[in-house]
Amino acid sequence: MTKKKNVLYKEQGERLLEIRKELGLKKVEVSEESGISIKSIFNYENGYVHPSLDYLLYLHNNHNVNLNYIFSGEKRMFRLGTRDNPPDFGNLQELIYKMLRLMDGSAYICFSILAYAARLHKDR
Repeated sequence: MTKKKNVLYKEQGERLLEIRKELGLKKVEVSEESGISIKSIFNYENGYVHPSLDYLLYLHNNHNVNLNYIFSGEKRMFRLGTRDNPPDFGNLQELIYKMLRLMDGSAYICFSILAYAARLHKDR
């Protein structure tokens, strides 16, 4: 049985692959660092499934990846969390809306990311 690519996840997968290549990491290295299986990483990067929250948080926390870039392709690939360029949470509502559209309304993942972003904002 062959897997069918989800059109909504294809662009996200392409961006995830681009990020991994930009970081100079192999799937096996990412798998060892993140605890996510190589098969799952393959499925994310090829648009078969939506990336797990654990994988997204791994990229965000360990490699400074901008989640807005993954979901919408907007802005920068990596976060700017410096004193001169603090993280921008101004468009969080817009980002949540886009994520809901891309995830076919999967509110659980969306609200998990929202809760995480709120914690980050509170800690600033």
